[in-house]
Amino acid sequence: MPMTPWKGQEASAIVFKDVGKRISAAARWFRDHLRYAVSVPNALFGPSGKALKGTRGLAPSAAGEYPRKVSGWLRKNIQSEYDAPSLSARVGTNVPYGRWLETGTSRMAPRPWLSNGLRDFIQGIRTILNGGGDVSGVNLDPTEGPMPERDARMLEAKIYKTEQALKELGGE
Repeated sequence: MPMTPWKGQEASAIVFKDVGKRISAAARWFRDHLRYAVSVPNALFGPSGKALKGTRGLAPSAAGEYPRKVSGWLRKNIQSEYDAPSLSARVGTNVPYGRWLETGTSRMAPRPWLSNGLRDFIQGIRTILNGGGDVSGVNLDPTEGPMPERDARMLEAKIYKTEQALKELGGE
């Protein structure tokens, strides 16, 4: 009976490469979905759906919600990095106030963007890690997962806050 040579190292290299692609893809997918989650403007909106001039900063997020975008600096600086030797990835930001938003301060309740994101997007991360989806070109469809319901709630909140602000200003 002929013996088949063992090619364990070659097989391990193939498996590690595939797992590495999945980890890297999951980190990029999570990074991009976090960026989407913190992209809701901190402004009041008119009937046309456009931000009303001079209302920037007047519609902050509530405690426990994703932080609203004022300058876009946090969104722009959410990064991911993959470390092949350890088969690990990190997602986060180097923006100092990212930590303050996540944990809160003595003067502000937390707006946990990273932990909320992990809670909301864990299923997508698991799907990618388990080999689902296209890992070479990460699927960034914002309609996946909990996005539509979350967006609908945010839109309702925007409309309500706009109506309240217009009442205070003597409008409708």
